[in-house]
Formats: sequence, C-alpha cells, structure tokens
Amino acid sequence: MKPLPALVYNSIVNIFYNKRFLKFIHEELQPVQGLRILDVPCGTGILMNCCKPSIYVGADIDVYRVMDAGRRHGHEDFIVSDASNLAFKDKRFDRILASGLFHHVNDSTSLKILSEFKRVLAVNGKLIVLEAIWPHNRFNLIGLAGRKMDQGNFVRHDTEYEALFEQHFKIKKSICFSNLCFEYLFSKLT
Repeated sequence: MKPLPALVYNSIVNIFYNKRFLKFIHEELQPVQGLRILDVPCGTGILMNCCKPSIYVGADIDVYRVMDAGRRHGHEDFIVSDASNLAFKDKRFDRILASGLFHHVNDSTSLKILSEFKRVLAVNGKLIVLEAIWPHNRFNLIGLAGRKMDQGNFVRHDTEYEALFEQHFKIKKSICFSNLCFEYLFSKLT
C-alpha cells in the first residue's frame, strides 16, 4: 500500500500525538544534553521536540517523509534507512524511540529490527516503544474499526508484542493506555 501524503499523514498523527501524549514520551525518554537518541521510524519528525536537548537522529524508510522532516525542521539529522538494516555503528545511541513501527511488520522482520536495535544501542541504553494494540474491550467498536483501517497489517495484542520484545530485550516497564478511543502499549526495554 502506498504511504499517505505528508499533509494527510501529519494531520492524522497530530490528532494522536496530543500534548498529553508528547509529554509522556518526553518524560520517559528523559532527554538531557549529550544523550544520543534515534527516532525510528521518524515519519515527518513530529517527535523531534520530545527529544530535546539531546542529540537527535531521525530515520525512516520513506524518502518523502524524511525530505518533509528535513524541510519542516530545517534539520539535517534525518536519514532514509530501513530499521532492519540501520546504517550506524555499534553502540551509537543511548535511547531508541520506536513509535508506531511494529504494527507494520511481521514477526520475522520485527525480530530483525529488534536485533538491529540491540546492536546500535549503547550499554545501559533504553529502547522506548509505543505501539498500537487491539482494544482490550471488544465493545470498543471505534477502536476496533480504527485499527482495521490502519495501514498496519500486523497490529497485535500487548502480550504478543511483549513476547517479541523479550526475545532481545528485558522489559523494565510495560503499560497499556488509551488515547481517544485507541489503545497503545508503552514499553521501556533494556
């Protein structure tokens, strides 16, 4: 399926990444001067401000979103890269932020990505994952419909994501929360 145009993508993402959500991400990242953060997939760079004052690098497989991010933020630290084959040296980042990635890829690719994250994550680094999950309440019809309309063909239940993550990382924190009618899994991994 063809990616959404940047204008449409930004409009949709801005609905979900409201102030409460962005504050939550910033608090969990704990960005400080000199901390190196990789945001993958970065999309159009909407989470860049959550990473300040750290050293930020955004990576995405979609060249058009990366170009839009560079234009939008006047920032050169956006690159085109496949999360399963990152163009970075080992132990390069202190934090990796992966928001909305894993519901777009199957289990095999997810495991390749997690292995790659492990490779580029510094000793004592943290992987912060925010992921779309199926609603816990089967009567949440709006949430169910929204997940079915999403371009991600691999939306999972929270326990399924956790089982994937545990193959490469230790889960330090894992919570489910709602934003509008949609449910998300937040996991902090080491």
